[in-house]
Amino acid sequence: MSEELHPHAPTLADFFHRRLGLADSDGELVRLLSDLLQAQAAGHVCLTLCRRHHPILRRFPELYRPAGRAPLVLEDGRLYFQRLWGYEQALAAGIRRLLSAAPLPLDRDRLERLSEAAALDDSQAAAVAGAARQRFAIITGGPGTGKTTTVLQLIALRLWQQPALQVALAAPTGKAAQRLAETLRGRSQALPVPEAVKAALPAEVKTLHRLLGARPDTARIRYHADHPLPYDLVVVDEASMVDLALMSKLVQALPPAGALVLLGDRDQLASVEAGSVLADLCDGAPDHTWRLRHAHRFQQRLAELAGAVNAGDFERVSALLGDDWLPLKGDDGLWRAVEDGYRGYWEAVAAGRPAAEIHAAFRRFQILCAHRRGPLGAEHLNDELERRWRRRGWIRGGAYYPGRALMILENAPDLDLFNGDIGICLGDGQVWFEDDRRLSPARLPAHQTVFAMTVHKSQGSEFDCVLLVLPTQPSEVLSRELVYTAFTRAKVAVRCWSPPEVLRHAIARTTRRSGGLRDKLLARGQRL
Repeated sequence: MSEELHPHAPTLADFFHRRLGLADSDGELVRLLSDLLQAQAAGHVCLTLCRRHHPILRRFPELYRPAGRAPLVLEDGRLYFQRLWGYEQALAAGIRRLLSAAPLPLDRDRLERLSEAAALDDSQAAAVAGAARQRFAIITGGPGTGKTTTVLQLIALRLWQQPALQVALAAPTGKAAQRLAETLRGRSQALPVPEAVKAALPAEVKTLHRLLGARPDTARIRYHADHPLPYDLVVVDEASMVDLALMSKLVQALPPAGALVLLGDRDQLASVEAGSVLADLCDGAPDHTWRLRHAHRFQQRLAELAGAVNAGDFERVSALLGDDWLPLKGDDGLWRAVEDGYRGYWEAVAAGRPAAEIHAAFRRFQILCAHRRGPLGAEHLNDELERRWRRRGWIRGGAYYPGRALMILENAPDLDLFNGDIGICLGDGQVWFEDDRRLSPARLPAHQTVFAMTVHKSQGSEFDCVLLVLPTQPSEVLSRELVYTAFTRAKVAVRCWSPPEVLRHAIARTTRRSGGLRDKLLARGQRL
């Protein structure tokens, strides 16, 4: 933990002093609370205790006793805030219930027909066969390994066996939901199943917040343990993006006989909020996890590049990037690469092409940044690009100039807009979204320009070409998972602007978030 105190630690210590009567003359309580707050800010569910923490906890047992009513929870060498511990407990209990359920029936003849028609590889066929029998399953794999193809066969098989089955599809963001819906729509008609089964396939993919019935301006949700979801099977794509609180709420909202399938890439960045839920679930339920190995649509070079990053092999990454590792002598190479990348987009805007074509042009190139702020952060790059493009004459107009690309930053269910949705301002003064909806800029929730975005914000999206921009010095944000996530957003090409020592540092550094979910699942059947 940082030697600097978390800014909220003194206030929290004062609150505990007033509520619990704790005296902290030497500042040790403030130091402990600072460590806990810093751990949570870094995405950890809890603080893994070290030797210097134990004497402080012995001095202040009121912090965690009596259990269930104290503000903190001490469990197995970990210190939690009560709220996050509650989410972890509820999620672990819900998953254990699913894991202990009796196996579901499997029609092997129908499974074989589906597998042959879709030309599933061995790992995909094993995933369909295994997941079809379980109330809880994880299908994980890198880009292009066929996760969506696999889950489509799984859903078709379950519906073929049980025509009345109610299925819901969901994803963490509107962008990810839209991508999944488009992919499934394009492939469902080729399924070797009766037309009634095709007709029963879900046509809509909802965001998780919308699935759970999240209500604007409140933490309350419509569906929960006492009012469960009206679905027999829930499938969630891009599950690596789901944080502990949201996954806990989802599992608690499942009906007693419901089933849950998670799709995602466990090697990607974990969620922005607390927890590394997908990775912990994979480790905690290995018998219910199927990993897809073969890249079907991912270019061989990109697949090798992603593998080299995952292996921490900097020399191999360097060799595979080759000329796409941009020189760092001045900024000219960076700006030339950016202008070349976006030239086709601005030509489409200038020509007044339809909104769908302009969105397609936008998806051909994207700058991804490790940081939001700072000299090479997304906010600064967006400001600098707008200045340069105004000088070139590409940008004409006020704040909502034609061609300005915007990302929505908060959910607005009443407008059917969600965090991560991208809209583009066009010549009619409206902001157009990818489903051909348009809104006045005045109606939009919080948003920002998005020619450059953070790697975190790019999750759930794909672009033809990605340019990863790293800072000039190593930082705590950089990690192997960040580089892997950035590179795997690309479908055709990857470029990287980074000093060698910074890329080396990032690839060498893996992140592991503290939490007890994995251990709680591995200990199932024992007294927890």
